[in-house]
Amino acid sequence: MHFRNWMTAIFAALVLIAPSPFPSAQFNASIEGVVIDHDSGAPMGGVKVYFSNVGTFARESTFVTTDPQGRFVIEVRTAGRYRLLPEQPGYVHSRPARLKTPQRVLYVQVSEQGPTPRLELPMAREGIIVGQILDSVTGQPMPSVVVNLGVPTYDRTGNIFAEMGFPAEGSPGAEIRTNDRGEYRIFGLPHGEYYVVYRRYIPDNAAPIVGHMLGYYPGVDRLAGAALLKVEAGKETRANPILLDPPSKAVQVRFRYGGTNPKVASEVSPSMMFTADNWETSTRVGRNNDETLVRMHRGRHDLTFQIPSATGDMLYSLMSFDVGPEDLEKDVILTRAVNLTGVVTLRDAAGKTLEGSGISCSLDGSGQLLTPRSGRGARPGCIEGKAVMGSYQLRVSLPADAFVVSAKAGQRDVLRDGIDATKDVHLDIEAATPGAVISGVVTDDKNSPMSGATVALVPDAPYRNAVVLYRSDISVFDGKFVLRAVAPGAYRVFAFTDLPGVAYRNPEFLMKYETRGTPIKIENATPVSLKLVALE
Repeated sequence: MHFRNWMTAIFAALVLIAPSPFPSAQFNASIEGVVIDHDSGAPMGGVKVYFSNVGTFARESTFVTTDPQGRFVIEVRTAGRYRLLPEQPGYVHSRPARLKTPQRVLYVQVSEQGPTPRLELPMAREGIIVGQILDSVTGQPMPSVVVNLGVPTYDRTGNIFAEMGFPAEGSPGAEIRTNDRGEYRIFGLPHGEYYVVYRRYIPDNAAPIVGHMLGYYPGVDRLAGAALLKVEAGKETRANPILLDPPSKAVQVRFRYGGTNPKVASEVSPSMMFTADNWETSTRVGRNNDETLVRMHRGRHDLTFQIPSATGDMLYSLMSFDVGPEDLEKDVILTRAVNLTGVVTLRDAAGKTLEGSGISCSLDGSGQLLTPRSGRGARPGCIEGKAVMGSYQLRVSLPADAFVVSAKAGQRDVLRDGIDATKDVHLDIEAATPGAVISGVVTDDKNSPMSGATVALVPDAPYRNAVVLYRSDISVFDGKFVLRAVAPGAYRVFAFTDLPGVAYRNPEFLMKYETRGTPIKIENATPVSLKLVALE
């Protein structure tokens, strides 16, 4: 698994949201509201309310300040979905106490036809985590250890990982280091549950590469053994001391890729990607004839080794091994990567073929991009790429309101059965526009509109693994949501109050809610309206 850039902690549930359909024409509109103290209900003056348009994917940098009565007015010139983040030292935006997943922002939809949104933003006292890191042998404090927070999150393949980088933008110290007493203090936290993640850099005098050691509270090197710390509004959570073993001396690992392997390109150094539990780093390493020398620290290492061959093919090797106190040698068995090619054909409602610009494809879970072909003879919609042998799901990025009709690899239904990349694969992908639009309102069990709920459209079997058929949205302040570019088929729609990432892609998680989803069948592009009660 991979660690994600910390900024994605805010946007994990927006993975499948389509671009805003509103025109970019300028107009005058506003978002108005009042900021209040969650406990007393008193208005809060001097609070900065940051805002940005979600469609621009920009970080919140523009703000307005509340007046003495706690009121604010945000003038906007473009319709769309806006992200609001109120900030005041010692406070955080408040969410219902029953929710475990931290969330700092509020989403607001602004349209030319709609009324001016008027909000009430409650703020609660910040939560704090404090702790200490000590040497397990001497008991002495360990300064300069990097400490960060993570939240339990499901990635788009349905697997759980620690989403790094909380606190989010605008809060103090997204990443800190322990002081001379080995202490860390992380503040500005919404209530919720967090992992404490630490990373210690280990310089190696024998090589220019700097190693690192990664771990989780209460002192384990795998996420499976990590413990969550619960943070409550206005309270300090004190963690038990973390005891770290002294760093081991790096040893030399000699990777040899000669022998019966295909001949590699002599002028190219290999790319080596080392993977630990939810942490990934890649580096170019020096090369001497048919071997590569790397300094590595003790422990279990997973390695992906890639290098072009002399004939232009991509060669790879997947390795997993233990590094101990002594230097060692490893023979690298290289395999030719699978070639993937394909054609994406996009048609409108009348069956007319459209220009294929704005189309890209990837293999879900691999990060492998299938790029558009270029050069003489390449027509729009053609794609190509290389991949490690394995089974994958296809992910397709299309223009707004377009959807995937079918995807075939010969006679294999790729949407149903996935891509079997044990040999070269050619894909024929059919797409169409426009897709159906599902809109509606999410309420709580008291029929009040619910903001910040994740609405997920999940295809029924046998297409439950078809990534391209899923859609999701986050309800705005008045509970409204929109799911666009929906393909014909049978689905269930879920609304979750407290969802860690795209947990609805995880079969075990979804099993608990399967019968509580709203069944829906899409046959054409006719709009559908729903009212959903959020699941807890």
